[in-house]
Amino acid sequence: PKWIWMAAEIYSEDFYLRARRTFTVDAKPAAVRLRVTAFSDYVLYVNGRYVGCGPAPSTLESPLLDVYAEADLPLVRGKNVIAVLAHNLHVGLPRKPRLPGGLWLELVITGRRGRKETIATDRRWRIAPAEDFSRRAPRLYWTAGFAEIRDTRREPKNWTSAAFSDKRWAEADEVPPETLDGAAALRPRERAVQRL
Repeated sequence: PKWIWMAAEIYSEDFYLRARRTFTVDAKPAAVRLRVTAFSDYVLYVNGRYVGCGPAPSTLESPLLDVYAEADLPLVRGKNVIAVLAHNLHVGLPRKPRLPGGLWLELVITGRRGRKETIATDRRWRIAPAEDFSRRAPRLYWTAGFAEIRDTRREPKNWTSAAFSDKRWAEADEVPPETLDGAAALRPRERAVQRL
């Protein structure tokens, strides 16, 4: 996987990004595993269903990858979509350093005969700024982030479903490793996500 974001917004404060990737599953898989992280936060959907959010506070040198298993992921035979709402504060907070925007995701699907297919963040993902979130929200306090001001009427209808057309969205930009201050040598830690 590559770190992706919108190039013009890598250093923007309080920026919300939507990202999507459609793919096809030919048959019921034997196993599925999805790992994801973002600077600063993400909300993950698969085929229109909320799957989870995170990550817990982590660092650039050792980002925390949330791990979702087959039971968490409502994949179907045919067309599927992974949709992510990602948010980058780009301000330093206690236990959360100031980092450029970035989303990292890897889905590994293992077939019945052991063949593996990987869906990972790269330029094939489609992205768009989440224009329903205000870019003028005030910062609450130096130890806190920004107030969340949102006009839900501006949210793209059904953007998390496989039927949604993202043709007008831009191709994702890969975040160069030097932008992430040496992120090419990341030592990720994994955290299994607990189902509620």
